[in-house]
Amino acid sequence: MTRAIPLPHPSAIFALVSAVLLSGPRALAQPIDGTPPTHERPLPEFVTPADRTVDPAAEIERAPHPGLAALRRLVRQFDFEDPEAFPTDMPRGFYRVLTVDSGQPGFPPFGKAELTEGGSTPGKWCLMYELDGGSIATAIPAGTVPVFSHADYALLAKVRTKDLANAAARVAVHLLDREGHRIPYSERTSPLIRTGGTWQSVSVDVPGDFDGASDLVFELQLLQPQQFVSGPEATDRPLVSDISGRAWFDDVEVWRIPRVELSTNRPGNVFTLPERPMIEVALNDLATEPVVGDLVIRDLDGQEVQRERLEPGRGGGVLRVPFKPDRAGWYAIDLDVGEGGRVIVTRSLEVALLPPTNRHRRSPDALRFGIDLVRAPSERLGSLVALADGLGIDSAMIPLWDNINDVLSRGDRWSRLRAAIDDLLDRRIEPVMVLDEMPSDLARGMGTDSSDVLALLQPGRGLAPSLQETLIDLGQHVPRWQLGRDGRLASMFPGDLRARLGTAERHLAELMPGPHLAVPWPGEYALDPALDRDQILVTVPFEVPPSSIGEYLQAWGTPVDGGSIGAPRFDLRLQAPPPDTYSTRDRIEDLMLRTLHAWRAGARSLTIDAPWTWSGSRAIAAMPKPEYAVWQQLASWLRDRRFGGEVRLGDGLRCWIAEGSQQSALVAWNESGPPGTVARIMLGAEPIVLVDAFGNRTLVEPKDGVHEFAVTSTPVLIDDVDMPLARFRAGFAVVPEIIPSMHQEHHHEMVFRNPWPVVMSGSVRILGPEGWDFNPRVVNFNAPAGGEVRLPLVFSFSRNELAGTKLVQVEAHFAATREYTVTLEAPVEVGFDGVDLEVTWRLARNLTTGKTDVVLTHAITNRTDQYLSLEAFVIAPDLQQFRKAIPDLAPGQSAQKIFQIADGAAKLAGKTVRVGVFQSDGPVRLTQELEIPALGGE
Repeated sequence: MTRAIPLPHPSAIFALVSAVLLSGPRALAQPIDGTPPTHERPLPEFVTPADRTVDPAAEIERAPHPGLAALRRLVRQFDFEDPEAFPTDMPRGFYRVLTVDSGQPGFPPFGKAELTEGGSTPGKWCLMYELDGGSIATAIPAGTVPVFSHADYALLAKVRTKDLANAAARVAVHLLDREGHRIPYSERTSPLIRTGGTWQSVSVDVPGDFDGASDLVFELQLLQPQQFVSGPEATDRPLVSDISGRAWFDDVEVWRIPRVELSTNRPGNVFTLPERPMIEVALNDLATEPVVGDLVIRDLDGQEVQRERLEPGRGGGVLRVPFKPDRAGWYAIDLDVGEGGRVIVTRSLEVALLPPTNRHRRSPDALRFGIDLVRAPSERLGSLVALADGLGIDSAMIPLWDNINDVLSRGDRWSRLRAAIDDLLDRRIEPVMVLDEMPSDLARGMGTDSSDVLALLQPGRGLAPSLQETLIDLGQHVPRWQLGRDGRLASMFPGDLRARLGTAERHLAELMPGPHLAVPWPGEYALDPALDRDQILVTVPFEVPPSSIGEYLQAWGTPVDGGSIGAPRFDLRLQAPPPDTYSTRDRIEDLMLRTLHAWRAGARSLTIDAPWTWSGSRAIAAMPKPEYAVWQQLASWLRDRRFGGEVRLGDGLRCWIAEGSQQSALVAWNESGPPGTVARIMLGAEPIVLVDAFGNRTLVEPKDGVHEFAVTSTPVLIDDVDMPLARFRAGFAVVPEIIPSMHQEHHHEMVFRNPWPVVMSGSVRILGPEGWDFNPRVVNFNAPAGGEVRLPLVFSFSRNELAGTKLVQVEAHFAATREYTVTLEAPVEVGFDGVDLEVTWRLARNLTTGKTDVVLTHAITNRTDQYLSLEAFVIAPDLQQFRKAIPDLAPGQSAQKIFQIADGAAKLAGKTVRVGVFQSDGPVRLTQELEIPALGGE
């Protein structure tokens, strides 16, 4: 009689496989004591550099045991070609997921799930879903894809969707134990997918971090929003389902993949030059086929700066790759691991290289920089403090809540929280405790809404003894407390918030000395006049343009340009734009411009969300966002400086003076000029230094007394400038700035301010605008130390002078602390004060002649307090002058005059037309030019 021999369980096979691969064939002679594998699989016992040479004899020694040849990577493939063998609507082994069977809500029996033609590859068939309301999913049963415990897998699939507005497709995977029960926390899903009719590849990594894993099962899903939207978004607005729409799935594959970890020799992945990272790639592999790795490092703009090919050999190992870029900045490291040209594992990491910094003592009234540790799990508090310290910030917001039972029991989170607060204080970073939305258990026990954190601090509310003890202990070190994070309190208690805050502060004062409470305030809300400025943290929405932040603060009562000493100032929280709609560079430019405009407007403090993310690997580590390095630079640029004026660099360029008590500088960027604009300006006799957003310094030597440098949309700090000369440039102006468009002699003044500590004397020669007559053109002057001088500017221009912005250009030759020859520019506006003119044009088919006419429309508005008699005109090349009268235009009224130029499309193509309006009974004439493109006639 033949007796059946029981097969070993996959976990036993895994133990044997691991022993062979990690120790070679000799491991087969080692006894196996049956000890279960630990949670962390050990790495191979060898460590080798990335550029190692391979000893062929060693490779033979490490070759896989012949009995393991079946350990191939591709575990199971589902190509949906079943109908080629026999007619069927559903793939073999798949079943439809229905609410009535599974208990999962939202999966009704209607809608289609069937095999259809039109696959993604040379194969003919694929699995198609067609919505009829509800969600659709199919799945495989247990036993279809057996797996090894503690081995890593990946599911790859091709997905296509069409006509989906709200629903989306995805792939969901989880593991089962030997009894067929779902293993908690083994669930993994792909991103939600809408492809617009094209095939896309998706992958889901399934880490083998679970004891007893026996089977892998997956679902191919087409979900309505009710199945994937959660949190406030699910309750704040109705969720709309798609009635129709389709999704296709094809070439679903399950692969056994190497276990790959990508890391550096620094937990926070932040380095200060000249130190640079050592990249570590730890690879552990069960399969017999060798793999190769492609490691690529890219900079902020996606430019490749380093590439390495990694060949770890069978079984894997730890490879170390030196990081070659040596400029400060943010870098993305991507690793693709595969075989035969196919990528089966991808890993990514982000690092920041910071420049060496010298930390200065901060002045009490300096702009304060802070971060909000929005989510701060207990076990990461220590590493977060180190990251915060690297930023050189002034304050850090820390949430009190993590696990409410942990806090109330004064357990692990309490001890780590206390240690983090002490560490922050030692590093001169002010901790701000955030009482965010209450945990649901605590809110239910108090009979209040979880967002009403003020209810915790109202008299008559009994605090849990351990929470009261926590507040007492923390209050000895943390005077500042923020209530909430999303600003809901501002709308919950309109008109009553100040009184409630006062009551809460008095109640807290019984537990701690001098508590100070503040609430977030949405920037789109009108301010509560009853609240003090230091009781609110204003959130500036990302939709507010950076240049409008000053207007917001001015409307709320903060004077423009920082105001005067003692003027009320605001604490601002800058909301970041969504990363999926902004490029990486756009995001850092947005942050820099928001910060600059808030600084100019006199903000007291600026806070952003903690500028780092967390790696998705087993060894969870913080990864700096690009904003990390930029926030550090902005703090060093602006903290102890104030806005001191604007220097004209050129059209479309901005250049602000950052006045500091120890050292001043300039900040410049291209706001509206053409890309690649080069500034040509003398900023001193010595070289200047350009400091970019990450702290890299570039020396610019003067050529023929002029500094030339490109100005981009990313702001730069300009250091080592002759600051008195910069202030002299910023102080030059022509007053009044508005010049009436009149053919007459105009009398204005040129204003020069002397920033030197000595008398300056010299002469000014007026250079332009070209075509204007100046009398006199040369004016001598003397200006006292720190004083101001006004010189006459007398000029005239022709009746046909065009309206708009002009530049009065002068050359000043003078002696101060040394001799200077400087060219200065000041903008003026030539116009018809009190009259607005807008001229538009269009093409119109002439029904009489059959030709195409040009129609010009003048829109004129009288903003004066008097009646005006005007005439609109058009002067076209080779044509007569056209005029139309506008008699007695009343104050505040508008009028339109239309001129139709016969056959204008042909006659005016590629030509310039002069248009405008003038006083019938006065000297004012407003002239503009229109360019008619070469559109042609018939």
